Amino acid sequence: MDWWPAWAAIAVWVVEFIAMDILLIRFNPDLMAERQAPPKGAKSWDRAIMSVLRLLQLARYILAGLDQRYGWTGGFPVRPKLPDW
Repeated sequence: MDWWPAWAAIAVWVVEFIAMDILLIRFNPDLMAERQAPPKGAKSWDRAIMSVLRLLQLARYILAGLDQRYGWTGGFPVRPKLPDW
């Protein structure tokens, strides 16, 4: 809860989605309706793959938050050490 970069990323993401939804509803409501429904004639395996990909994307954000909280990856150097040539 105390990690401001995550909240900033979420805010940017939400603003982007809301802006796109408003623009689509205003200028092309048919496209918005088409994108909300699964494609006609989509194979069951295609729907399954898309569902898994959506869940993996959600898991990525959850895992990043847990990593920040528990420090699994440690700190990353601000400036990488360059070889001495």
